[in-house]
Amino acid sequence: MPIRSALWRSKPSFMRSQSEISKFALRISLFVLPIYLFALSSNVCVSDSQIYYRPNIFFRLRTYGMSQIKEVRPRCGRGRRGWHTGLEIAMTDASVFDLGDAMTSAPPSARMLALLRNVPLNASQIHHDCPVALRKEITP
Repeated sequence: MPIRSALWRSKPSFMRSQSEISKFALRISLFVLPIYLFALSSNVCVSDSQIYYRPNIFFRLRTYGMSQIKEVRPRCGRGRRGWHTGLEIAMTDASVFDLGDAMTSAPPSARMLALLRNVPLNASQIHHDCPVALRKEITP
């Protein structure tokens, strides 16, 4: 038994390295998980007349009127696995809300785009080669 423990301490092994990697991953997870859960609870909801925003579950719901929207910012860019699209709205108080990224959620609905049709459009984040079909999905 003492020979085995001496060997364990003297030379690196697969089991020992896996043990160290697991400990490191656990430490990182304990640090990152609360931050992830805090950000995960952020919600934006667009209705016919207002925008409801809650930064996370610990804050009050904020309400914005449609007249408080400064501009709509559709985005379309190349990524490793094709085109990435999304839609943001900028508010008059400098808040910016992400209304969805087509990689992680459904593209904005036709109803939502219709509600945003009369808002100024900032198309600076749309790549010049973005396909027309994708532009139509994200542009009011």
